[in-house]
Amino acid sequence: MVSSAEKLLYVSENITDYLGHSMVELISKGAFLKDLVDEEDLHFVWNQLQIPANYDGFYKSNERRFVCRMLKSQCFKRRLLDCVAEHSENRSTPIYVKGKVYHLSPEDSQTTVLLALCYPLLEPSIPKNIDKQDTIWFTTIHDLNLRIKAASESIKFFIGFTQSQLLHRSWYQFVHHNDLQEAVSLHCRVRSGGGQCTAVLRMLTRDGCVINVKTNADLIHQDDVDPYSPVIHFSNRVLSNEEADYYRVYGNVQ
Repeated sequence: MVSSAEKLLYVSENITDYLGHSMVELISKGAFLKDLVDEEDLHFVWNQLQIPANYDGFYKSNERRFVCRMLKSQCFKRRLLDCVAEHSENRSTPIYVKGKVYHLSPEDSQTTVLLALCYPLLEPSIPKNIDKQDTIWFTTIHDLNLRIKAASESIKFFIGFTQSQLLHRSWYQFVHHNDLQEAVSLHCRVRSGGGQCTAVLRMLTRDGCVINVKTNADLIHQDDVDPYSPVIHFSNRVLSNEEADYYRVYGNVQ
């Protein structure tokens, strides 16, 4: 929870698990937005805290969904010591923020607070981040021409087809036509042995809807069915529109 004055009012204890900060330390020191958000995203986040002047109703709320980069604890401690942290690509972590902005009270029409849940954008290329119980993932295994050889059960919840219905069908059938060029590029890179390759794509579901997927592709030279034939393995993470937009702008996050 953060106020329009950029003061951090509350943060849950599990912030330590994702950013390394201590909840007690942040609150007791009276931390501000600048202590937690990457300076390049500060103005953008500040705008998210505002409610238009013509907005009607004190207790009504405005929904907010966005991605911003939040600082890890090492950079946070350096800022408290008024030291300039050396540039590092890993000094911040992208966080998906979903919440609402409220007026604090009927008597105070100027002060607003953002109450939100924050989700880290986990990177599929980092194995420890792939949790088998995570419901926003599905995996597929393909031959070298991207015909589907196997898929996880969870794919039915996202694409609408069962595992058996997908067998031997081309993966390209499910790629949005505007993303076919990006899909071909991903296919060529992974097939040429370029290591793990990643792309953000729009995919079509059985009922004609479109979902955003961040696909991490890898060429594997053995599989349980035919140890002599290489296969292409896809780890697919379903994204919100805001997450997909972030990845398209900033690319992969290590």
